[in-house]
Amino acid sequence: MYPTFLIVSLLSPPVGPRDPEAILRMPLEMPLAAETWLNGLSFSPAGCNRCVVLCFRTHASTENREREKAELVRCVDSLNQLMRHRKDVLVLGLTSEPESDAVRFVEALKPRFPVGARSTTPRRLSVKSFPTIVLLERTGDQWSVRRLEGVENLPDDWPTLLGAQLSPGVSGAATPSIEELKTGLRELKAEETSRLRDELETLRIRMKTDEFMAFCDEIEYQHGMNAAWLGRVRYERHLADPHSKDKQSDGSPVADALYAWRQDKNAPAFRKIDEFNEELARFNPPTFDGLLQRYAALITSDPADMVIRHQLVPALVDVESLDRLELFKKMLDMEPDPIIRTRLILSIESVSPPGSPATIAYLQEKLAGETNLYWVIPTLEMTLDSIVNGRNGERYRVLDSAGTNLPTRPRGY
Repeated sequence: MYPTFLIVSLLSPPVGPRDPEAILRMPLEMPLAAETWLNGLSFSPAGCNRCVVLCFRTHASTENREREKAELVRCVDSLNQLMRHRKDVLVLGLTSEPESDAVRFVEALKPRFPVGARSTTPRRLSVKSFPTIVLLERTGDQWSVRRLEGVENLPDDWPTLLGAQLSPGVSGAATPSIEELKTGLRELKAEETSRLRDELETLRIRMKTDEFMAFCDEIEYQHGMNAAWLGRVRYERHLADPHSKDKQSDGSPVADALYAWRQDKNAPAFRKIDEFNEELARFNPPTFDGLLQRYAALITSDPADMVIRHQLVPALVDVESLDRLELFKKMLDMEPDPIIRTRLILSIESVSPPGSPATIAYLQEKLAGETNLYWVIPTLEMTLDSIVNGRNGERYRVLDSAGTNLPTRPRGY
C-alpha cells in the first residue's frame, strides 16, 4: 500500500486554469518507487493516506528556462513549507532522470524532502503535460487521482487541496494573513530564530517579490547588530532577489559532518576525533607553531577533520600560554567552512582588547573580502561593532554544555 499523491511537474506550457473535476481511479498496488533516493527516506506506506510528490526534470528548453526555473524554485519553497507544517502528509520529489541530475537539483534548490531518481511513478500516473498537479487520496481500495493545472497559487491552495490536519497534536489553526505575519515579525524577539526563519520563508512564498524585499529592508536592523537576525533576514531577501542568480546555502559542510558524527560517534570514520584529543592532551601546554601546523593538516573534506576543527576552536579560548589572538587570526585566514569561520571570529572577539586598532583593521579587511552572507558577514559586522564600542570581553563568554568556555552569541552559532 502506498500513500496519496500530489504530483507537481515543472516543465510546462504557460500556466492554465485548474480543472478540479479531472478525477480518475487507480488500484492500491500503484508503486511509489525510485532507483536511488537522496536526502534520506524514512516513511511507512501502511496507514499513510496522503503524499505530495514533486515530479521534476532538470533539462529545460532554452526559450522557457527562466520561467521554468522560477516555477521550480517556487514549488520547492512551497513544499518545504508544507513538509514543516503538515506532519500528516508525506512530501517527496521524483524524477525519471538519472541520479546525477537529481543530485544537481538537491544541491541547487535545497529541498528538505527526500528526492528519488529514475522513478517510473509519473509515467504510471500518465503525466504527459507539465506542470501537472495530481492529488491522489486513498479511498477504500483505490486511490482517487485529481489532476490540477498550474503552480502559480500553490501556497494558498494547500489547505483546500489537502483538507484538515490528520496527525494528532498538529495544530489546525487557520493560516495567518500576510499582515498578521508582518505584524508578528515586527514584534518578534531576537532570540526567536526558528520562528523568524519559518515566518520569513512563508512571507517570501506568499508576497510579491518587491514587497517582500522591502519588508526585509524594514526589519533588517530591528535588533541592531544581532548577527543571527541580520543573517536570516538578509538570506531570505537574497533568495527572493531575482537579480541574485547564484543562490547561497544557509548550511555548510561541517553542519553535515556534525550531524553524521552525532548519529554514531563510535563509527570507525570518527575514531580519529578521540585520537586527536588524546594527542592534544599529551602536549600541555600546546605550542603555537605546533597547533597551527596541525590545524592546517586538518583542512580537508574528511568529516572527522571538520568535527575536530569545530571542537578545537572553543577549546583554545582559555589556553592563556598561547598568543590566542594571533593564532585565531591565522586559523581564520585558512578556514574554508563558514560555520567554523564564525566560531573563530567570535573567539577573536573574546580575546581581543576592546577598541584594538589592529584587530579592527584586520576584521575590516576580512569583511571586505567575505562572501558568505548568512553566517560570516553578519558575525564580522557584529564583532566589529562590539570591539569598536568596547563591548567585547568576558561577558560574551558562557560555559557550554561540554564545560569549555565558548563564545556562543548569537544563539544557534
